[in-house]
Amino acid sequence: MDETQVEQQQSNPDQASNTPEEISVYPTAPVELPSFCEQFHKNVISEDEIADAFGDYVISKACCSAPDNPKKDVAVAQFSTKFKLRYKLSSYVEKRERQTRTEKMAGHMNMNMMGNGTGMMGDIGGLLNMGGINNNPYGMTGPANVNINVNVMNNSGMMPQLQMDSKPVVTSSDLWSNDMRPSSDWWEGKLEVETSRDTDRCFHCQCTGRDQCFFCNGSGTSGEEGNSCFQCKGRGWKACFHCGGSGMVSRVQLVVAEFEEKEDFHFEGTVVQVSEEKLEDVSGIPIYNDENYPPIAPMPHYPESPTLDDAVMKLLKEHYNKYAVKESDHKRILKQKQSLIAIPVTEADLTYKDKDYKVWIFGSERKISCPEMQSSCCSIL
Repeated sequence: MDETQVEQQQSNPDQASNTPEEISVYPTAPVELPSFCEQFHKNVISEDEIADAFGDYVISKACCSAPDNPKKDVAVAQFSTKFKLRYKLSSYVEKRERQTRTEKMAGHMNMNMMGNGTGMMGDIGGLLNMGGINNNPYGMTGPANVNINVNVMNNSGMMPQLQMDSKPVVTSSDLWSNDMRPSSDWWEGKLEVETSRDTDRCFHCQCTGRDQCFFCNGSGTSGEEGNSCFQCKGRGWKACFHCGGSGMVSRVQLVVAEFEEKEDFHFEGTVVQVSEEKLEDVSGIPIYNDENYPPIAPMPHYPESPTLDDAVMKLLKEHYNKYAVKESDHKRILKQKQSLIAIPVTEADLTYKDKDYKVWIFGSERKISCPEMQSSCCSIL
């Protein structure tokens, strides 16, 4: 595959290959990324900024009353800044499975939606792409008319139920026949789509519609005086919870799609005394960013890290081996993005209240790691 074919495949995701083997034929792009050295001066921290950052850190460690202006007690002896390269690969993965659920008799089909609610507060027409997705790399279409109840879960709890009435349609039971992808990329959560609904006997109450009252054990009375049971009104039974007293239930066949962002990191560059886990959550100098439909092409060669090319290809292949379409686990990758940043890490020796500390200040957020001050007890502050 030459470079022209690579460009055509990136611009037309419908023709993109989904097999892990195909990704190995992508050449490393001949262009090279620019160096970030010209931005070095913008990220060298000053002594005052180190004192400010450490003062904020001291306040955050206080468990009761925070010290007043701890910056004035900080004296920086020496410091130096190094950079750590972080490559990040993210794959937006959809996983599907079939489920069966028993419900009380109802007169409509439904779709339930659960997740973090990110970007889901638009109109229902824009909530789901039920008629097919533009630039859909998998060429799937969804039902044109569906009778839907949508419940959106976010961090504050269940939102009011939104309804859209249309002609009910029973869709195919094939696991991938309907396009269930949300209109908002990188939304994480679950979608449940009903594919069929059948009426069956309620096995819990043996089709009687009744459950023995648990409070009076079916006697209809309670207490030594034999008063009428207030739970069952003296009948000794209550309507079956599973069927609502009808003796019949609906057995619903569902296709459940779970959307999740899978991330992996690779670090290169100078050895620093800050764990890679902490470096995963900070920002730095952006060197490269790309987002596209799979298979995403490897990032261009970066001259300041010659071994990065192999690490990038390894992660790309690993994601396809884990998350590409497979009959066994029913997964596929909808979209991918990759980035390369240089994270500034400053090592500083300083004195605070006549005690020496060695601290590491990392990321554009200027977070601090200070092993000598892990306790949050105010007595050390």
